[in-house]
Amino acid sequence: MGKLKATDEEDELVTASWAKDRYGVSDEDLAGLSPPADMPGSHAPVQGYLLREVEARLKEKAEKDEVLGGGKARARDKYGASPLPESVLAAVFDRLVADLEPGGVWGPGLVAQQLANASMVCWDWYHAAKQAFADLADAIDQRLEQVPATREQLRWGGGPSAAAAWAGVPRALGWGVWDALVAAPAELKLPQLKEAAKALGEATTGTKPQLILRLLGALGLAGSTPMPARVLRAVALERGVPRAVDGPDRCHELTVVMSTIALDDPRNLPARLVRGPLAAARAALVAAGIRSVGELRAAVAAIRKRRSRLIATVDTCHRPWQLPESMPGH
Repeated sequence: MGKLKATDEEDELVTASWAKDRYGVSDEDLAGLSPPADMPGSHAPVQGYLLREVEARLKEKAEKDEVLGGGKARARDKYGASPLPESVLAAVFDRLVADLEPGGVWGPGLVAQQLANASMVCWDWYHAAKQAFADLADAIDQRLEQVPATREQLRWGGGPSAAAAWAGVPRALGWGVWDALVAAPAELKLPQLKEAAKALGEATTGTKPQLILRLLGALGLAGSTPMPARVLRAVALERGVPRAVDGPDRCHELTVVMSTIALDDPRNLPARLVRGPLAAARAALVAAGIRSVGELRAAVAAIRKRRSRLIATVDTCHRPWQLPESMPGH
């Protein structure tokens, strides 16, 4: 028993279980309808919803699915849509990607973290972030000019093993294969997985699932991810030791200025950050409120100025006392 008629034919009632099985509505859908009423003629107390309201709700969902596109509409209902127009949202993410500063403070790791944080705002932001990650991958190709240490140096440098693995990417395989490997490895064929294993210096034996787990582990991934392989590589190399420098000046100015801060005021930037992974040093600078090489130069100038004043003060305090020439007996 799931459907009963009341005295008025338009007030036909249906149980919640019947509405879910027949129409596929959810508890959330039913919560938006009129409160359930007692169904007449039932042997036990049973409450039902108005069938016409259930059908109206179903029609409303179908129209929204048609406008927004199936699963996306359901996700928007669940997670909420952005009040920003698509053009404004695209401009926001374009600005985040534009923060990438080759040879400067904002490296690929910080930019990728910005995009990841923004993607969690709502469904619309998540989809905008997917396009922004693709734009970041293009920016890394066109502007970053990363020069990694050799795989041997990375292996012996004490940095994350993923940096050594990514240093050999893409080799003979195109980026499309690596994107598929990190996003949907099961879709690759066994020969492609074996070629990827060769490129990473991993064993090519085992079943397809074993190869997939081995490859993802070598790349430092716990599972598949929609992030482009070029972004993953750039972030991994930035975290490696010895450093993978980037930018037209190969991070020379950034490294010199950071060394100056570490020597003049080690409390603000410990020397280990100058020698350690570039990602850690950049994160420390941003945490200190320094967001560009220009701001870093200004900070160094302020440190030197304070140091000069301190030296001048110390010299004045420790200068030998001299008697005036006019004093008697001298």
